[in-house]
Amino acid sequence: MHTIGIDPGYKGAIVHLSPSGRVLGAWDAPVQGTSAKPVGHDAAECRAILQSILMETEGRVTVALEDIAKIVRIPGRTIPATALWGSRCFWLGLCEGLGLTVRLIGPKKWQKAMYAGLPGDLSKDAKAVQAARQRWREDELELIPARRRVPRVDRAEAALIAEFVRLERLGI
Repeated sequence: MHTIGIDPGYKGAIVHLSPSGRVLGAWDAPVQGTSAKPVGHDAAECRAILQSILMETEGRVTVALEDIAKIVRIPGRTIPATALWGSRCFWLGLCEGLGLTVRLIGPKKWQKAMYAGLPGDLSKDAKAVQAARQRWREDELELIPARRRVPRVDRAEAALIAEFVRLERLGI
């Protein structure tokens, strides 16, 4: 069974893992507007990505989506938590419309499992990137694209969410 991991952040990411855990595709979730001022996900492009994965896997796929339990003010964030909630609802609706099974995973649950063994003094973003680098080659997820210095944390988190569900399904 293939696994799609979705980080439903305001920009977000989609990662497709094979049954063995190999990265088959990684995309930034397409958004409308400019990259500096996104106004929401581009539904047509997001649907096209999910449909192409469905065709490749003949429908044998599970979607792992990070769940946001409640709306709270997020310190240090420039976007309100309500935008994150809206993004979560967008992905749920899109997946349901395509007939995909969605597994909602709380952030604390997958982070505890996937960040095990990492130094506690790292930031959440640094832990995500380091944990992804331990599991996959950097070029598989395209963590640091050309002409950028900052890793794509959304891709790292989406991959780790998918890997968490894949391992859980295997009983590991």
